Amino acid sequence: MRFFKNLYLRFFRPKTDFSEYLVQILGFFPENLSLYELAFQHKSLHKKSNERLEFLGDSILDAVISEALYFRFPEKDEGELSKLRSKLVSRVFLNDIGQKLGLEKQLKYQLKTISILDTNMIGNTFESLIGAIYLDAGYARTEHFLKTQIFEKYVNWDEMDTKITDFKSKLTQFAQKKTEKP
Repeated sequence: MRFFKNLYLRFFRPKTDFSEYLVQILGFFPENLSLYELAFQHKSLHKKSNERLEFLGDSILDAVISEALYFRFPEKDEGELSKLRSKLVSRVFLNDIGQKLGLEKQLKYQLKTISILDTNMIGNTFESLIGAIYLDAGYARTEHFLKTQIFEKYVNWDEMDTKITDFKSKLTQFAQKKTEKP
């Protein structure tokens, strides 16, 4: 049934630049465009903003990433998996993914003193987008989007495993190893 609905949406719904952009990054035709429009509305411009979708998207993203890490790294314990997950949901990483998707070009916001690139708005919008996908298309479609459109294209799992992001802990460990014991 979803196949025919998607086919209908593809050929008979009026196309806008925004809907075409969504199709390009999502890999499918969204059913409820108003959810996606809300996902791109920052609180600086609209009273009704993307913050609730961001909250939802954050939870969905955590679940999908946790499952992916669980199966990708069967030798790692829960502490190691948590550290890997924190790298994938960090503001820096989410902002980077959002920029690669060009989310800032569609985001509606009003900033007067700083650049959008100096904020976490792009990463927050990415989480809002995930929330919109989930409400529009369900968990399976959201998981598929993340795995095929994000993980396969933008995540280097081996690099994430070896990349050091917790510099404070590493420095503490180094100092403890070098400190002479009485």
